Amino acid sequence: MEEINVMDIIINYAKPEDAEGVFNVRKATWLDTYPNKELEISVEDIESAFTNPEEQIKNYAEFYTEMNKDLTASKVIVWTAKFDSKIIGFVSVKKILQ
Repeated sequence: MEEINVMDIIINYAKPEDAEGVFNVRKATWLDTYPNKELEISVEDIESAFTNPEEQIKNYAEFYTEMNKDLTASKVIVWTAKFDSKIIGFVSVKKILQ
C-alpha cells in the first residue's frame, strides 16, 4: 500500500462529483466493518444495502448540490478526504439544535 503523507490529503465539502467516490468508500468500509459471524451478519446482508448504486449515487449528488447552496442552513454537512484526487474517506455531521 502506498504511504500517504497527511499533508497531501485535502479535506473539502462534498460536491456532486464526489458522490460515486463516497459511495465506494462507504460500501468498502461497511464490508470491512460489519459482517460478523457471531452476530449472524453476513457479507450478503451488508451488500443488500448497496443493491442500487446508480440511484444511491444520484441521491448523494443531489444532496451535495442542495447542501452546498447554503451550508449554514443544511442540517447535515459532508466532507471528503482526497489523496491524489481520489476519495479515501468522508465524514457526515448532523447539526443538532438545542
